Amino acid sequence: MSNTSYKRLTLLLAAVIVVLLGLFLCFTCKLQVERVQQRSIFNMIYAFDRERFMAVHAEPKQAVDILYSLDSSPDTNTSYFAKIYEIERAAVIRDIIVYLRQKTGEDFGDDPKKWIKRYDK
Repeated sequence: MSNTSYKRLTLLLAAVIVVLLGLFLCFTCKLQVERVQQRSIFNMIYAFDRERFMAVHAEPKQAVDILYSLDSSPDTNTSYFAKIYEIERAAVIRDIIVYLRQKTGEDFGDDPKKWIKRYDK
């Protein structure tokens, strides 16, 4: 091989190394972002469980206050983590409503707004 062939091969290998290093950094950054999202959704689920526990061990008025804090409009984000968030939020709301039905003997349906309206006086 000639001297220019070695130079070309060296440049080609350097370019391949740079591209591979760039891909490695890109995937590493994506992994870190996903880890942060996972930790965030774990913390939210933990907070939901804590609020569920407080609601089912409280009087109806306090349970409705917690229900009010959870009753927000659904997130329109279609990411995987947003779906997990909405599923958990809906489960907590459903559990609090079941508790309110058992505790009060009243039934205003599954809509949290009706329960909030009833006890928000």
